[in-house]
Amino acid sequence: MLAPDEIGINAEVERLANLMLHDGIPADEQDHGKLEPYARQVRLDACNISESDENRDEKAMNVVYEALLYRKMKASDEGSGGRGRDTSILDQGSEFGAGFS
Repeated sequence: MLAPDEIGINAEVERLANLMLHDGIPADEQDHGKLEPYARQVRLDACNISESDENRDEKAMNVVYEALLYRKMKASDEGSGGRGRDTSILDQGSEFGAGFS
């Protein structure tokens, strides 16, 4: 079971991912200047990051990077026909010649 802090961050990650998609930000965007508005939004939303936290900016940007990663994983899952969540990686190994036994 997730802690309340994790639930809040997960909700923020999903919200940011949807906002980035709406804004046309690619899932592999690395330009800090383009991502900063999203980090600023995380800081405004507090997202369990204390005002007095000296690593507040870094933590906010980490939430932004999590949103980008979430988008990549979601796109990957959709691209595999939904098998990503239902099928174990070990079960898929034979498709790629990995030969798990």
